[in-house]
Amino acid sequence: MPILRMESEKPHHYRPGTVAFLEIRKYAKSTGLLIGKLPFQCLVRGIAQDFKANLGPRAMLCLPPFDPTKKKKKK
Repeated sequence: MPILRMESEKPHHYRPGTVAFLEIRKYAKSTGLLIGKLPFQCLVRGIAQDFKANLGPRAMLCLPPFDPTKKKKKK
């Protein structure tokens, strides 16, 4: 049976910024990647090419090293 509300009651709304703050805390606690490593690398290269047309192997220096053989340590 649904809960009946008085006509004068307004639906609940969070104050401005509260939901954003909760999302920031949620993603700060998580350890997973929001964007995959390869799509992020393509994004960084695309943005870098807008600034400089001739990028060589030095463009890889801005990316973190990726070692697929490393495994996460369990605590």
